[in-house]
Amino acid sequence: MNAPEDLPLEVKRSLKSRRGCVSFMLGFLSLVVLAVPVGLIRSWQAWRRGTEWKIDWRTQPGSASGLTDRLRIDLEGDIPIRSSGGFPRRLTDTVVRIAEHLRQEDDHYHHIHRAPGDPEALILPVGPQIQEFGDRLILVLGQGDLKDRTSIWLAFPARRAITEVLEPEKYDPEADGEPEGLIKSSEPRWATAITWGRIGPSVVYRVVLWIPETSLTAVEALLRRLDTNP
Repeated sequence: MNAPEDLPLEVKRSLKSRRGCVSFMLGFLSLVVLAVPVGLIRSWQAWRRGTEWKIDWRTQPGSASGLTDRLRIDLEGDIPIRSSGGFPRRLTDTVVRIAEHLRQEDDHYHHIHRAPGDPEALILPVGPQIQEFGDRLILVLGQGDLKDRTSIWLAFPARRAITEVLEPEKYDPEADGEPEGLIKSSEPRWATAITWGRIGPSVVYRVVLWIPETSLTAVEALLRRLDTNP
């Protein structure tokens, strides 16, 4: 039998091609074998999680962080991925209703966020219209590059410019002590910060509201509407 080095060139190429195909198939089968348990684990997690929306919140005085006449409400929504489709609109509707309740005649809304890799924070003056506020909010809740990022919404009187309270190139909503530091220094009429991202079989939404103490009863009534499962 000829030694491998004595084989014709065409035969050598054929053997090399076959070895390449075998290596490819082995790699492909390995991925398939690994993918099956991962898929099973995810399916099991989703089944175990169920379809129930889990909404919880707690309220603390703003004075704990140096804010006067303010309350801080921390809300967490644990929403199963397979039943999460309607939640962003439900959340938007709730926050818009809160904005309507808290609204003063000359309120102007501002949106702040910083996407990964951006050299500075993006400040968007949304304007005085509740409709524009809601349209922008639902857009942010579906914007993939803002997943796991903090979006801040501030309500200021029309006479006050957002550039008076922060410098975009220096401000980072993800920094330690933020956005609490911004709320404390700028003292908006009210504000909210929203973060969302996938954790296991759920999409988890974290919402912080800074509101006047006198509005707690009305705001909590609106939050209870959010707690209604689909």
